[in-house]
Amino acid sequence: MKISAVFLGFIIVFITMNAADVIAIEQAAINNNSIGLKEVQTTGPLEQLKQLISLPLAKGTFEQRKYFTVLKQPIVSTGELHFDQELGLIWQTHYPISSVLRLKKSGLYMQDAVSAEREVKGAGTMTQVLMNALSGNVRALENEFSFQSSTQSTCISLLPKENLLANIMQTIDLCMVDNKLSSIVLFEHSGNRTEIDINLSALNELPEAISAQLQ
Repeated sequence: MKISAVFLGFIIVFITMNAADVIAIEQAAINNNSIGLKEVQTTGPLEQLKQLISLPLAKGTFEQRKYFTVLKQPIVSTGELHFDQELGLIWQTHYPISSVLRLKKSGLYMQDAVSAEREVKGAGTMTQVLMNALSGNVRALENEFSFQSSTQSTCISLLPKENLLANIMQTIDLCMVDNKLSSIVLFEHSGNRTEIDINLSALNELPEAISAQLQ
């Protein structure tokens, strides 16, 4: 109805024009409208995620903020990480207490200042998802999640497909800057959430001491 009114206005103003002129004006208006529609179209979440730079091997630092609904302030931790898609992930926390998580092919293991390395049951799947996100392994993420646009334009929301992950997390937001992963936000069904700011650098190979921990 709005477009027809515009055309009617043209006909009234240019009443002396012949039919060919009116058709030309109508076609121009349709073309302009099509261009406008193309201009407002946005990249879909999967296409946006596929722009994420792949990092098969990398090191980095992180700051993690854990928000609990019963606490006014988040629990903050900082540390460093190393990963190799073929070997696994090392997540080393330095503050507030020293601890390390090692995702190996044989499972997920944890070690801290007072305890020897021990296997962590039931958390390997979530840690593997974390490494897939860090490394930009979109194909692996597609197997576990569906994607939708986040409330923030630079982020993509991942919705778990399987009950195992869906029971743990409601959604996971991956946020990017210049096609690099900059932060991960994990939303739990309880209302708790974890925000992780990440700074990654690509590696050609892991340091020997780090690689040995993943054997």
